[in-house]
Amino acid sequence: MSEQTRAIDLTRLEAGAINPSSGGRIPNSFRPAPVRLLQLGARDQAGEGDWREYEQPLPEVLIALAQKLPGAFYDVGANSGFYAILLGRLGLARQIVCVEAMPPIAQVCRRNLALNWVGASVAEVALSDSAGTATLYVPSDHHRVLETSCSLDEEFKPEGSEPLEVPTLTLDALHAQRGHEPVGLVKIDVEGAEHLVLAGAGELIRRERP
Repeated sequence: MSEQTRAIDLTRLEAGAINPSSGGRIPNSFRPAPVRLLQLGARDQAGEGDWREYEQPLPEVLIALAQKLPGAFYDVGANSGFYAILLGRLGLARQIVCVEAMPPIAQVCRRNLALNWVGASVAEVALSDSAGTATLYVPSDHHRVLETSCSLDEEFKPEGSEPLEVPTLTLDALHAQRGHEPVGLVKIDVEGAEHLVLAGAGELIRRERP
Protein backbone atom coordinates (compact mmCIF):
# COMPACT_ATOMS: atom_id res chain seq x y z
CA MET A 1 0.00 0.00 0.00
CA SER A 2 1.40 3.37 -0.94
CA GLU A 3 2.41 5.55 1.99
CA GLN A 4 2.04 8.70 -0.11
CA THR A 5 -1.23 9.99 1.21
CA ARG A 6 -3.16 13.21 0.89
CA ALA A 7 -5.98 14.20 3.20
CA ILE A 8 -9.09 15.49 1.43
CA ASP A 9 -11.56 17.79 3.21
CA LEU A 10 -15.02 16.33 2.74
CA THR A 11 -17.15 18.44 5.09
CA ARG A 12 -17.53 22.10 5.81
CA LEU A 13 -20.42 22.11 8.25
CA GLU A 14 -21.17 25.01 10.59
CA ALA A 15 -22.80 24.57 13.98
CA GLY A 16 -26.50 25.38 13.79
CA ALA A 17 -26.58 25.30 9.98
CA ILE A 18 -29.77 24.24 8.24
CA ASN A 19 -29.68 20.91 6.47
CA PRO A 20 -31.50 21.85 3.22
CA SER A 21 -32.73 18.37 2.40
CA SER A 22 -34.14 17.38 5.78
CA GLY A 23 -34.98 20.73 7.36
CA GLY A 24 -32.99 19.59 10.40
CA ARG A 25 -30.11 21.43 12.04
CA ILE A 26 -26.53 20.36 12.53
CA PRO A 27 -26.07 20.03 16.31
CA ASN A 28 -24.81 23.23 17.93
CA SER A 29 -22.34 21.19 19.97
CA PHE A 30 -20.44 20.37 16.78
CA ARG A 31 -17.30 22.40 16.21
CA PRO A 32 -16.47 22.85 12.53
CA ALA A 33 -13.77 20.38 11.54
CA PRO A 34 -13.19 18.62 8.25
CA VAL A 35 -13.72 14.94 7.67
CA ARG A 36 -10.55 13.76 6.03
CA LEU A 37 -9.92 10.63 3.98
CA LEU A 38 -6.51 9.40 2.92
CA GLN A 39 -6.35 9.16 -0.85
CA LEU A 40 -3.44 6.72 -0.79
CA GLY A 41 -1.74 8.15 -3.83
CA ALA A 42 -5.09 9.02 -5.47
CA ARG A 43 -6.23 5.37 -5.26
CA ASP A 44 -9.20 5.95 -2.96
CA GLN A 45 -11.89 7.57 -5.07
CA ALA A 46 -14.11 8.04 -2.00
CA GLY A 47 -11.69 10.74 -0.88
CA GLU A 48 -12.39 13.12 -3.72
CA GLY A 49 -14.42 16.32 -3.60
CA ASP A 50 -16.95 17.71 -1.16
CA TRP A 51 -19.11 15.41 0.98
CA ARG A 52 -22.26 16.97 -0.45
CA GLU A 53 -21.32 15.50 -3.83
CA TYR A 54 -20.69 11.98 -2.49
CA GLU A 55 -23.47 9.41 -3.03
CA GLN A 56 -26.23 11.96 -2.60
CA PRO A 57 -28.70 12.03 -1.02
CA LEU A 58 -27.43 9.36 1.40
CA PRO A 59 -25.12 11.57 3.55
CA GLU A 60 -27.85 14.13 4.24
CA VAL A 61 -30.49 11.44 4.81
CA LEU A 62 -28.17 9.66 7.25
CA ILE A 63 -27.51 12.89 9.18
CA ALA A 64 -31.25 13.63 9.37
CA LEU A 65 -32.06 10.13 10.62
CA ALA A 66 -29.23 10.10 13.15
CA GLN A 67 -30.58 13.27 14.75
CA LYS A 68 -33.87 11.46 15.41
CA LEU A 69 -32.66 7.93 16.18
CA PRO A 70 -30.22 7.73 19.10
CA GLY A 71 -28.14 4.62 19.60
CA ALA A 72 -25.27 2.84 17.93
CA PHE A 73 -24.54 3.11 14.22
CA TYR A 74 -23.63 -0.16 12.49
CA ASP A 75 -21.90 0.53 9.17
CA VAL A 76 -22.00 -2.80 7.33
CA GLY A 77 -19.71 -2.57 4.34
CA ALA A 78 -17.93 0.44 5.81
CA ASN A 79 -15.45 0.83 2.95
CA SER A 80 -12.80 3.39 3.93
CA GLY A 81 -14.99 4.86 6.65
CA PHE A 82 -16.73 7.91 5.17
CA TYR A 83 -20.15 7.46 6.81
CA ALA A 84 -18.76 6.35 10.17
CA ILE A 85 -16.50 9.41 10.24
CA LEU A 86 -19.29 11.74 9.13
CA LEU A 87 -21.55 10.74 12.03
CA GLY A 88 -18.62 10.49 14.41
CA ARG A 89 -17.46 14.05 13.73
CA LEU A 90 -21.00 15.30 14.21
CA GLY A 91 -21.41 13.37 17.46
CA LEU A 92 -24.58 11.70 16.21
CA ALA A 93 -23.96 8.13 17.38
CA ARG A 94 -23.10 6.87 20.85
CA GLN A 95 -21.21 3.88 19.44
CA ILE A 96 -19.95 3.29 15.91
CA VAL A 97 -19.22 -0.17 14.54
CA CYS A 98 -17.58 -0.51 11.13
CA VAL A 99 -17.85 -3.90 9.44
CA GLU A 100 -15.46 -4.45 6.54
CA ALA A 101 -14.46 -7.90 5.27
CA MET A 102 -11.61 -6.97 2.90
CA PRO A 103 -8.41 -6.73 5.01
CA PRO A 104 -6.66 -3.92 3.06
CA ILE A 105 -9.81 -1.80 3.07
CA ALA A 106 -10.39 -2.47 6.77
CA GLN A 107 -6.88 -1.19 7.43
CA VAL A 108 -7.58 2.00 5.44
CA CYS A 109 -10.78 2.42 7.46
CA ARG A 110 -8.83 2.18 10.73
CA ARG A 111 -6.32 4.77 9.51
CA ASN A 112 -9.07 7.18 8.46
CA LEU A 113 -10.88 6.80 11.78
CA ALA A 114 -7.65 7.57 13.64
CA LEU A 115 -6.94 10.55 11.39
CA ASN A 116 -10.31 12.02 12.32
CA TRP A 117 -10.15 11.13 16.03
CA VAL A 118 -13.31 9.05 15.73
CA GLY A 119 -13.59 6.29 18.30
CA ALA A 120 -15.09 3.33 16.45
CA SER A 121 -14.52 -0.40 16.38
CA VAL A 122 -13.74 -2.21 13.12
CA ALA A 123 -14.97 -5.80 12.72
CA GLU A 124 -12.94 -7.45 9.96
CA VAL A 125 -15.59 -9.97 8.98
CA ALA A 126 -18.27 -10.53 6.34
CA LEU A 127 -21.80 -10.43 7.71
CA SER A 128 -24.04 -13.14 6.30
CA ASP A 129 -26.85 -15.51 7.27
CA SER A 130 -24.55 -17.86 9.22
CA ALA A 131 -21.22 -17.96 11.02
CA GLY A 132 -18.21 -19.72 9.52
CA THR A 133 -16.30 -18.87 6.36
CA ALA A 134 -17.29 -17.80 2.87
CA THR A 135 -15.73 -16.77 -0.41
CA LEU A 136 -15.41 -13.05 -0.98
CA TYR A 137 -15.06 -12.16 -4.66
CA VAL A 138 -12.59 -9.32 -5.16
CA PRO A 139 -12.30 -7.57 -8.55
CA SER A 140 -8.78 -7.64 -9.95
CA ASP A 141 -6.69 -4.56 -9.20
CA HIS A 142 -5.93 -3.77 -12.83
CA HIS A 143 -7.01 -0.12 -12.77
CA ARG A 144 -4.92 0.90 -9.74
CA VAL A 145 -7.80 2.17 -7.58
CA LEU A 146 -8.66 0.94 -4.10
CA GLU A 147 -11.15 -1.76 -5.07
CA THR A 148 -14.07 -1.70 -2.68
CA SER A 149 -16.78 -3.48 -4.69
CA CYS A 150 -16.10 -6.89 -3.14
CA SER A 151 -19.05 -9.23 -2.68
CA LEU A 152 -20.10 -12.64 -1.40
CA ASP A 153 -22.18 -12.80 -4.57
CA GLU A 154 -20.06 -14.48 -7.26
CA GLU A 155 -22.17 -12.90 -10.00
CA PHE A 156 -21.83 -9.29 -8.81
CA LYS A 157 -18.72 -8.72 -10.96
CA PRO A 158 -18.09 -12.10 -12.59
CA GLU A 159 -15.32 -10.95 -14.91
CA GLY A 160 -11.86 -10.87 -13.40
CA SER A 161 -12.82 -11.45 -9.77
CA GLU A 162 -10.45 -13.31 -7.47
CA PRO A 163 -11.72 -15.47 -4.58
CA LEU A 164 -10.68 -14.78 -0.98
CA GLU A 165 -11.80 -16.86 2.01
CA VAL A 166 -13.05 -14.67 4.85
CA PRO A 167 -14.72 -15.31 8.22
CA THR A 168 -18.46 -14.74 8.44
CA LEU A 169 -20.76 -13.76 11.26
CA THR A 170 -24.41 -12.82 11.55
CA LEU A 171 -25.45 -9.32 12.53
CA ASP A 172 -27.40 -10.86 15.41
CA ALA A 173 -24.22 -12.52 16.69
CA LEU A 174 -22.23 -9.30 16.39
CA HIS A 175 -24.95 -7.46 18.28
CA ALA A 176 -24.89 -10.13 21.00
CA GLN A 177 -21.10 -9.88 21.27
CA ARG A 178 -21.55 -6.18 21.97
CA GLY A 179 -24.00 -6.80 24.78
CA HIS A 180 -27.19 -6.08 22.81
CA GLU A 181 -26.47 -2.33 22.90
CA PRO A 182 -29.20 0.05 21.67
CA VAL A 183 -28.94 0.45 17.88
CA GLY A 184 -30.43 3.40 16.05
CA LEU A 185 -29.12 3.01 12.51
CA VAL A 186 -27.80 0.21 10.33
CA LYS A 187 -26.37 0.99 6.90
CA ILE A 188 -25.84 -2.05 4.68
CA ASP A 189 -23.87 -1.78 1.44
CA VAL A 190 -22.36 -5.16 0.56
CA GLU A 191 -22.63 -5.25 -3.21
CA GLY A 192 -25.54 -7.59 -3.82
CA ALA A 193 -25.37 -9.69 -0.64
CA GLU A 194 -27.65 -7.46 1.44
CA HIS A 195 -30.29 -10.19 1.67
CA LEU A 196 -27.79 -12.44 3.47
CA VAL A 197 -27.05 -9.74 6.04
CA LEU A 198 -30.77 -9.18 6.66
CA ALA A 199 -31.38 -12.93 6.96
CA GLY A 200 -28.93 -12.97 9.86
CA ALA A 201 -30.36 -9.87 11.54
CA GLY A 202 -33.89 -10.91 12.52
CA GLU A 203 -33.39 -10.65 16.28
CA LEU A 204 -31.70 -7.23 16.09
CA ILE A 205 -34.48 -5.90 13.88
CA ARG A 206 -37.17 -7.18 16.22
CA ARG A 207 -35.44 -5.89 19.36
CA GLU A 208 -34.16 -2.53 18.16
CA ARG A 209 -36.30 -1.54 15.18
CA PRO A 210 -33.38 0.41 13.68
